[in-house]
Amino acid sequence: YSEKGNKRIHEIIYTKSDITARNIGNIIDGMEADELNRRILDRLKEQVSTTDTLTGMYLYDLFLKKLKEDIASQKKRLVIIYADIKNFRYVNDNFGYTIGDKLLKLFCDSLKSRLEGYLYASRIYSDNIAVAYQMGEDNSVEDEIELIVKAINDTSSVMQSKFLNRKVAACAGVYFVERDIQNAEIAVSNANLARKQAKHHNDTSVTIFKSYMKEDYNRKMNLASSLPSALENDEFKVYYQPKVEAGTGKVVGGEALVRWQKSDGSFIYPNEFIPFFEESGLIVDVDYYIYEEV
Repeated sequence: YSEKGNKRIHEIIYTKSDITARNIGNIIDGMEADELNRRILDRLKEQVSTTDTLTGMYLYDLFLKKLKEDIASQKKRLVIIYADIKNFRYVNDNFGYTIGDKLLKLFCDSLKSRLEGYLYASRIYSDNIAVAYQMGEDNSVEDEIELIVKAINDTSSVMQSKFLNRKVAACAGVYFVERDIQNAEIAVSNANLARKQAKHHNDTSVTIFKSYMKEDYNRKMNLASSLPSALENDEFKVYYQPKVEAGTGKVVGGEALVRWQKSDGSFIYPNEFIPFFEESGLIVDVDYYIYEEV
């Protein structure tokens, strides 16, 4: 409160959607606040412009800026941890966003407190967070993996005990930043690729990034980008496998099989593209094309 104006601020009520640096600026402009009040509100204004209001983590742009600086300095043995909550949508859909927010806050606070090498973090979107982590001076990669796995599993245990739900669990992808990596966004992307692997495996909570994951991702993106022209240029070919009645030897039916033949005559076989197309939803375009061909 201001001694001069004899005014008190009883409380400031806000929602995540309407609190912005501009709104706080308007509050300051409309007050006869003393220097202390101004200092407090200036600090709040600074926090809102740099951090996520729910988790207190950095906004992603600032996170990348700090990460770029740390990567460039090469003074720290950096690790990027990209984590999220398995079945988080289930919680939001069945218990509401208020409960979902409480779970997310617990997830972030618990993980930060359990990661010994924690530096700073960002909530990228929804329940997806990226953490910059510093390896201990004398620790090996194996030592750090053990510590990170324990932190992730302990966080899962905390969430499950608080929410009494075994479906809720933390999972993470981990990327040990290499010396020749200068791009912070690539470092985060690598950790995210590893997280996606962990997300789809029930028997593991943490996956370490390997170079093949990047190669696999690039291959899938090339397949996805090539699909429209392949459909337009009739590159998908139908082969018919007969069904033969064992007693008579007569052909009584057939199965239509697809092959992708590129313009240079080379083939992309079904096991190379169908699983990815099914996962991404692109298989529908191929399905209807083959129906028409058959």
